[in-house]
Amino acid sequence: MRNLIICLIVSVFAFAKIYTVSEKDSKISFSITKLIWINVDGEFTKFNGTIDANSDGGIKKINGEIDSSSVLTDSALRDKELKSFESMLHVKKYPKIKFETVSIDFDKLVANLTIKNITKKISFDIDSLSASKDKIEIKISTEVLREAFNIKGFPVAVNSEVNIIGKIVAY
Repeated sequence: MRNLIICLIVSVFAFAKIYTVSEKDSKISFSITKLIWINVDGEFTKFNGTIDANSDGGIKKINGEIDSSSVLTDSALRDKELKSFESMLHVKKYPKIKFETVSIDFDKLVANLTIKNITKKISFDIDSLSASKDKIEIKISTEVLREAFNIKGFPVAVNSEVNIIGKIVAY
């Protein structure tokens, strides 16, 4: 009987583990509208993180860091401005963007998002989630106000709202 109980306990916790985010298979992207109708899309190409999973495949927490200097849009000039201007990301002074889970429920993930040393509690929609013992994939999205993180710009030309989309794959 004792061996049966030990086997049951071991099997329940057999799939609880910490997964490492794959930079190759994941994508952290954003979109912002300028001049009313033009979408500017971008992404961050360097990031790392972990997903801590329950034994049932559910997610306990996601933590990660983005290298803010890895921002990439379709314009070298815009990328340079995003990286270097004090009113933008200013990557020399603020090299990392941080993401730390606060809570997760069925369709919402709340995280502390830190940009330029300003931390805000942000609610993300969980658009999809799949899990196995070898892989977790989660897609999340939200909209943030860039001014909340002291990211300025030309208020007449660029919307305040930034759409953030994360496709996070971890092994």
